[in-house]
Amino acid sequence: MRTAPEGRTSGPERSRLFRALFWQTLRQSLLALPSLSLKIPTLANQILEGNRMLLSALGSGLWPVMVLVSEVVQTFILADFWLGKGRGG
Repeated sequence: MRTAPEGRTSGPERSRLFRALFWQTLRQSLLALPSLSLKIPTLANQILEGNRMLLSALGSGLWPVMVLVSEVVQTFILADFWLGKGRGG
């Protein structure tokens, strides 16, 4: 039998350990599926409610578009400033 350096496991022992870890992980994943199936509808409902709240907070008209455009312009200005400083400009 091949002996491994101190503190290490040999090939067959390592293979057995990996197999045991794989099967244990698979078992835990399968056991979690029923509880996950109960949580998914609740999570989907919360996401839909959040989207409705966001849309009602944004409102309608021109101002939400102008806010987004101004944010993009500000991002490009800041990026140009920081990139210009990095190049010695």
